[in-house]
Amino acid sequence: MRIVERLKSFWASRKPRERAMALCCAAIVAALWFTLLSRKNAEYSERMLDLGRRMATARAAIAGADAVAAAETELSKSFDPSKALSADKFQAEIDRCAREAGVEYRLSSVASSAEGRFKVYRATMQISKTADLPSIMRFEAALKALRPYVSIAEASFSGDGKGAVSAQYSIVSFSL
Repeated sequence: MRIVERLKSFWASRKPRERAMALCCAAIVAALWFTLLSRKNAEYSERMLDLGRRMATARAAIAGADAVAAAETELSKSFDPSKALSADKFQAEIDRCAREAGVEYRLSSVASSAEGRFKVYRATMQISKTADLPSIMRFEAALKALRPYVSIAEASFSGDGKGAVSAQYSIVSFSL
């Protein structure tokens, strides 16, 4: 109780103007403290929302694990590892398909990345504006024959309105 008595005597010894100034300072400190707490609360709330979303995603993935395992088993029955392409064979097959289709193209070098048990190869191909739609369709049909070992991940097209078409493909393949 000595501290309370000291505070009372300190408060009584101050002039009204000093008391008002002390109250203003205390209010400013309290407002700053509240603002700091509010920001931290907002950050923690946002973090909790993000963690909640991640947890829901993880639960959905866990719930679907059996279906994914069954689909993987079914696909593995039809998968022939000897038909999977290396980086060089992948690029050679894309070149062959483009030459057969008769398109002018530019192919980037093949980039590879490890994805679990698989090695994924990705190449970007640009077909020039001198191409026409039937030749691009022949190219896609030739690539389709290589499925599931080679597939088109992304494609974008543009035309000049006179029958000339350009395309950009992101083509992927994998190996074990």
